[in-house]
Amino acid sequence: MRTLVIALLLTLTGAALQAAEIRAVLSWTDNSSDETGFRVERNEAAAGYLPLVTLAPDVESFVDVPLAPLTDYCYRVVAERAAGDLTSGEVCGTSPSNAMPPGQLNLIISMVP
Repeated sequence: MRTLVIALLLTLTGAALQAAEIRAVLSWTDNSSDETGFRVERNEAAAGYLPLVTLAPDVESFVDVPLAPLTDYCYRVVAERAAGDLTSGEVCGTSPSNAMPPGQLNLIISMVP
């Protein structure tokens, strides 16, 4: 059985608070050679999953920016294949407040099997 596991890191960046960006950095391991692409999907504030972007085969990361502060986000990645799509488990986190100092790590990753 093939599995697709993703990791999520939410960080706040920017030299000044006014220029701060909240971003989600997703990465995964491509364990197959037959995907036609990867579709990244996001569920914002429990509104349901919507596709964000479809990436080329062999891509193993994506940055979602900008994000709203203090918002719950969940992500999953779908490996699109002729033999049938393979969907990762989801990773979820709450974005930090944009009043926090830039560069601070602000998320504990939760993985749902």
